[in-house]
Amino acid sequence: MPISYASVLVAGGALHLSRPSLIDTNIAMRRLPFCFNFPRRQCPARVRRFALVELLVVLLSVLLIVTIMLPAIHRSREQAKVDRWEGYMRSQRVREQMVLQWMMVDSIGTEIVRNYAQGNQIEDYRREAHFGTLHGGVAWAAGRWYSKKALEFDGLSGRVISDRLDMVAADSGEYTLITWIKAASAGAQTLVASTCTDTVGHGTVNLSLDAHNRLVTRTEDGLQVSPLSVGTDVWTMVAMVQTRDGITLWRMADDDILSRRVGDGQMHTNAPAEASSAFLVGSSRRKIPENPFKGRLDELVVYRRALSADDLQEAYRIGRP
Repeated sequence: MPISYASVLVAGGALHLSRPSLIDTNIAMRRLPFCFNFPRRQCPARVRRFALVELLVVLLSVLLIVTIMLPAIHRSREQAKVDRWEGYMRSQRVREQMVLQWMMVDSIGTEIVRNYAQGNQIEDYRREAHFGTLHGGVAWAAGRWYSKKALEFDGLSGRVISDRLDMVAADSGEYTLITWIKAASAGAQTLVASTCTDTVGHGTVNLSLDAHNRLVTRTEDGLQVSPLSVGTDVWTMVAMVQTRDGITLWRMADDDILSRRVGDGQMHTNAPAEASSAFLVGSSRRKIPENPFKGRLDELVVYRRALSADDLQEAYRIGRP
């Protein structure tokens, strides 16, 4: 008698092209590792159990592969962001009037923050003069991305000092400062300050947080408090832009971009004298820390000109974590 069915075995299963007889079905059931294509009453319990175990093994294998691959995919995406950011920073350093570019890519263990700015169109500019030195409770830590570094300040004695910074061109009076911070707590804290101690009349250029974590600065008219509040444990880009018309503060985080003009006066300082000026990060005083910052600071850029709103938003778009 001719065979009444044809079957093709694929990956341990059966693709049935015609209806089998009962005898042929029993033969097929004995040969196959599982029998999903047969009625439940015709599939032995041991075969059903075997099929379930196989299915669980496959699912666990897929889950294991996904678990292993996801971190690698995430790191790859972050590295692509870092590469794009580094390309952007290289293009920026050749722009005119950049005084300072601390990229925070230095190795953990070093006590120096390197300056990568080229100082184009700034007379007698020396890049090494704008290196920063770590003092007190400040150390290298993880930055906005896993492969990038940041400086972590302990909120007690941590500060970074640069002995010289030609911040404001005497003829233009323009200035832009950009940095990324991740505040660990609320309270009055100094982010960046420039102090001059050689003569009476030199004051302090200051970008700080007040007791409510609002951005504040000083102008010739005194302390200027903005309504721009900085959250804790959130990477935030903050900027201060000085023009002849006044100072504008910026706060950018979680795609929320806000700015506020805080005064019509010039910043509260004259152009710093080379011999006695100090550019401070994390404290408003050089020797005895005052209003120290607690948190992480990643990247610090200073221009001796005013960047536009489009420039600042581009910096945020490329630099956001």
